[in-house]
Amino acid sequence: MPSINWEDFNYPFFFKIIHYSPDEIPANKAPLINVQLRQVKIVIIICIINLVNNILEVALWKNKKDDIPATRIVASIFNCIIFLPLLLALFYRLLLTLLKDNSYFNIYKYM
Repeated sequence: MPSINWEDFNYPFFFKIIHYSPDEIPANKAPLINVQLRQVKIVIIICIINLVNNILEVALWKNKKDDIPATRIVASIFNCIIFLPLLLALFYRLLLTLLKDNSYFNIYKYM
């Protein structure tokens, strides 16, 4: 197995802040990493849907009798700002733990 260049930041697509390459993952650890990556993608999609939904609700119900407060958009943006980097950090920590340093693996067994 070739060594992994952890300095080659290539993920996520636009930001390139962590190193992730599916080709470098051993077959016995790939299922756990793929499940975690799928969860990251699902949360990203949910955050985007939540933000778009709140923007549309505030915009479309602005002239109705019961106004929806615009603070919902701010709260949705804060959710994206808080949860997405935290989720990426957890995914990267799992990746490092499984491929480089197994001392933290006991934490992930119970998550």
